[in-house]
Amino acid sequence: GPTGYQGGPQRAQGMAADAAGNIWICSYGDDSVYVFLEGNPNNVAHYQTYQGSQPFDIKIAADGTAWVSCGGGIGGDYPAQLQRLRLVGNQIQLLSEAQFGKAIKGISLDSLGNVWVASQGDSKAYIVNPEGNQFVGFGSDTNSPWGGVNGPWGVTVDGEDNVWVADFGPLDPSPYSSRISKLAGANPATRPPGMKLGDPISPATGYTLPSAGSQVLLHNGTPLYGTNAPPAYEPLQRLTQIAIDRAGNLWALNNWKNKFIIDDKRNPGGDGVVIFVGLAPPLK
Repeated sequence: GPTGYQGGPQRAQGMAADAAGNIWICSYGDDSVYVFLEGNPNNVAHYQTYQGSQPFDIKIAADGTAWVSCGGGIGGDYPAQLQRLRLVGNQIQLLSEAQFGKAIKGISLDSLGNVWVASQGDSKAYIVNPEGNQFVGFGSDTNSPWGGVNGPWGVTVDGEDNVWVADFGPLDPSPYSSRISKLAGANPATRPPGMKLGDPISPATGYTLPSAGSQVLLHNGTPLYGTNAPPAYEPLQRLTQIAIDRAGNLWALNNWKNKFIIDDKRNPGGDGVVIFVGLAPPLK
């Protein structure tokens, strides 16, 4: 209907469906997870997480349990946790929780059951074991650019179990050149020869997208930042998520503009989607 489904969630973020048709929803606005049982918004299970958790993303494991990234806010004002939840009847149970990173955002699962987590606040991509009790992070610092990883927001796993990272960059209004990073995954048989878990596959700059000198325009032909604003020459803007389809195309979401401060009071949102054709091993 015109007001959509309500059922409790506030400022919903990540959402996932399990094999039984239950719809799991991250309720960012009230530090909760809601489940529409069998897809019914009038039959709801509710789980209250800790204050300031602000759940951001959710993925369903092969055993039906749900992994939830509790980012602690966009900027990481509260602790970040990865929680594993299970639905029993109409009750949601906490199975495990691990505290790491800062302002964690998107998550993805590999074929071995590991959870990859984008941690924007400390500029790392973490891998967490299937039990949720061991984790290690991979990321950039001033001496090691680590495949261009910089403020990751989204993460996805390809058909060879290697990991792609959507780099948002620092959470500030300064100009930023976006990029995509690729890291060696947990499967020794499919990662590049000689590489260890988490090693950077992408170059130090990450994978970027130059415009070849053409100004970035919106679909109607107007400049990205407006008619009288400085021109933009970077089609790849601040990324929040990436996804791989079954043809190996990598879809990247331009969700914020690189120079956010120019029009933060008008429209800081990005201008669309960039598709890297055939860049990634297809999903199986």
